[in-house]
Amino acid sequence: SRFQVDVPVQEKRLGHRCLKLMVNSLSQNMAEMEDETVRNVDVVDFEERVKKAVPGELRYACLYWASHMVATESVEEECLSLLREFTRGKLLNWMEAMSLLGEVPRAILMMRDMHAWGVSVKWLDYAVIDE
Repeated sequence: SRFQVDVPVQEKRLGHRCLKLMVNSLSQNMAEMEDETVRNVDVVDFEERVKKAVPGELRYACLYWASHMVATESVEEECLSLLREFTRGKLLNWMEAMSLLGEVPRAILMMRDMHAWGVSVKWLDYAVIDE
């Protein structure tokens, strides 16, 4: 039992850490694009910009935060607070990061999964209440 992993606890922990990292790291125009109307494929040093703007740990957080959250069975105050901060202040920055990573279709699926999870654990009720 010493080596046993409590999966729901670890999923919640990973989800929280991903959210914290994204809240603290995501920002507008992370890849410092001079002209936002230029398509990603037309930016000469696009890959280098993305690697600098979205380092490995942030890439992981952007890609997997939702899968960790939907694997949790309950939501406590810290999680609700992080989700609220993310959805109200960093969601568009996350979508920008997902675009940089070429993962917009995945982002859409993640939002669908988060909505279903949010309904099941009732965090959506909390998320839409004004402070």
